[in-house]
Amino acid sequence: MIGRTADGNYVGGTAALDFDFGSGTLTGSMYPLLSDGWDLSIDLGTYAFKDTSFAKGSTTFSGSFDVPGLPGEPSWFEGAFNGPQAAEVMARWQAPYLLEGKQGAMFGIMIGEK
Repeated sequence: MIGRTADGNYVGGTAALDFDFGSGTLTGSMYPLLSDGWDLSIDLGTYAFKDTSFAKGSTTFSGSFDVPGLPGEPSWFEGAFNGPQAAEVMARWQAPYLLEGKQGAMFGIMIGEK
């Protein structure tokens, strides 16, 4: 995953998406790291997926995040399967974050393959 904050810092990290194609469910988490592009790397915590939407046979999915330290704040992600036999996944996301008592906003993309 890769992204930016509203004030221009970089966001990196990983995401884990677990699709159950038989039952049409999606679980997972995003693990963002805030960076200034040089030596700063701050772990922003685990953003667990919630309110996910993925139906059996669907090529699209969506949901929101349980944001660490900011329960109930708006967030979202949405994506689709792509490529031959839908072996790749791409999604865009937006979420707030809390750092040293101050709230910020971040956005970006997640990409992956089987």
